Amino acid sequence: AGQPQRDRPIYLVQAGAFADKSNAHRLAQQLSHLGFDAFVKEER
Repeated sequence: AGQPQRDRPIYLVQAGAFADKSNAHRLAQQLSHLGFDAFVKEER
């Protein structure tokens, strides 16, 4: 199953880039508490 289709486009904003995973999760948690849908994605 693929991604569900959306009627409208979605826009993503990167809020930070971190070398330490815990710092990335800390910011994601802070953003979540502010009401944003925040997630951490690992890139190599």
